[in-house]
Amino acid sequence: PTTADSDVDASDNLTVTAVTGGTVGSEFALGSGALLTLNSDGTFTYNPNGVFESLAEGVNGSDSFTYTI
Repeated sequence: PTTADSDVDASDNLTVTAVTGGTVGSEFALGSGALLTLNSDGTFTYNPNGVFESLAEGVNGSDSFTYTI
């Protein structure tokens, strides 16, 4: 979860349980070509996989994915 995620019951721990297009423990490609892994502890690992290397200095890129908590 990110700092933007919240739950009305503040005592609940938020954990990512699914990512659209992937399974727990497996690395998979996002539409951009970047790689994402949903770890078994609910965290995720993002690997840009060189997707943004062609951007000129000072230019920003973005990527996104949908997850369930």
